[in-house]
Amino acid sequence: MNHDILVLRALVRLSRSRSHVCLEALSVRSGGEIGEVRASLVNLSRMGWIVRDDTSVRLTLAGLAVGVAASKRTKSVSQPVAEVRRRAA
Repeated sequence: MNHDILVLRALVRLSRSRSHVCLEALSVRSGGEIGEVRASLVNLSRMGWIVRDDTSVRLTLAGLAVGVAASKRTKSVSQPVAEVRRRAA
């Protein structure tokens, strides 16, 4: 999966919990290095999915929509796989 989408999904999760968004938190939640997270933030900003300033990163409405859609798509794929594994056990 594209690392930009992983960072976007991490931003959605952090915004839902109203947690402070920092590079370390995004790195842990997206599974990437801090350099990858920085590059993803630049890409997401260029696409208009986030707004960055010196101290914060915020999702735009479009970014929230894409992040939520990406999360739902991944869940819908992984739930049947988990169900098949459970039945096989």
